Amino acid sequence: MDFCYCGDYSDPTGGDEGKEEPFSILELHAEMYALGDKYQAPGLLRLAMQKYEGRLKRDWVPQAFLRSIARVYKLTPESNRELRNATFRHARSNIEQFQSDDAMRIQFKGTCLDVPEFAIDLLQSYIDVPLRGDYSQCGRRQPVEPIQLRCLKCGEGGAR
Repeated sequence: MDFCYCGDYSDPTGGDEGKEEPFSILELHAEMYALGDKYQAPGLLRLAMQKYEGRLKRDWVPQAFLRSIARVYKLTPESNRELRNATFRHARSNIEQFQSDDAMRIQFKGTCLDVPEFAIDLLQSYIDVPLRGDYSQCGRRQPVEPIQLRCLKCGEGGAR
C-alpha cells in the first residue's frame, strides 16, 4: 500500500542480510516486482528492480542472493524477464565466488537444481554471448571458456 500512496515502499535496513532468515530483503524486492507485474504497475516494477540491484551492489551477501533466485524465478513470468535477466547476469559476474568454498558450492548447486530455469539461463548466457572485438580468424560467435570467457579457438578474451 505504501507504493500506492507515496510511490515507494519501505526497505528494511536493519538486521544482518547474511543470517538464515525465512525471508530476505532481496526476496521482498522480488515479491514487489511480481506484484508490479501482476497489477501492471510499471512504476513498481522499476522501483523493485532498482532496489533489488541496489541491494546487490550495496550489501553483497552471496548466500542471500542465492536464496533470492528461487523467488525471482517462481514469482516472475517468462514473459517479463527483466528481473530474471538481472539475476543471472549478476550470478554470472560473481560465479567465481560461488566456487570459493564447499558451503558456497553446495548452495550454488542446490540453487541450480531447485531452479533449473536459472541454470539454463546462466548456461545459455555463456553459449550465446558474442565475443567483443573483431576476431577474423574465428568469427564473432564462438564457444568460450566458462570462467575467464576466452574464445576456445583463438584464446582471445573479452566476452561480455
